[in-house]
Amino acid sequence: MTAVVHSELHELEEVIERGLATFVEVGTALAKIRDGRLYDVAHGGAYLRLEDYCQDRWGWGRNYANRLIRAAQVTERLVPMGTTAPKIERLARPLTKIKEPEQQAQAWARAQEIAAHDNRKVIAADVEEAVAEVMGGAVKPTDDRDRLPRHMARLQGHDRGADCRGVAVCDGSTGERCDIKKALREQGPVQLPHPENEEK
Repeated sequence: MTAVVHSELHELEEVIERGLATFVEVGTALAKIRDGRLYDVAHGGAYLRLEDYCQDRWGWGRNYANRLIRAAQVTERLVPMGTTAPKIERLARPLTKIKEPEQQAQAWARAQEIAAHDNRKVIAADVEEAVAEVMGGAVKPTDDRDRLPRHMARLQGHDRGADCRGVAVCDGSTGERCDIKKALREQGPVQLPHPENEEK
């Protein structure tokens, strides 16, 4: 039986190594490793906790591994509902705050509407805003600092988004990250329109 467990673990680890394939495959593989306690027998029984296994084998902390697992689960729930699912974990992550699959689908659809209004791809801030709406929470007013990444996406003419803190610009198709200060230096001074003054 130990040979079977090692074989299954090896197959799942290959998924994670390729996993640069998709976060859904990686999150699903991690969930199977966790649920089957396969990390227990990994590498000579050196790991007593999933957290230790992930840190040693992949260089990931427990929080990141859990985010991948939850984001994969949400994304897998969206697909059977006929919804185009998020392509990167960062976009699926806010949806994990919602328990009901129907509400997750509703929030994802709303995030797509928000992005379509600005004629760009969905960014994490859109999903967070949509999740807040679906959960009945007040969406905090957006000041110019929070708006900067969205305007940069439009001004640069790229399909780029940003994480909610406005710290980095993130290419949604490849996951590459760059420093927002560097991007601003290269772009030069930018006059951001205030929301009330934007043309409709």
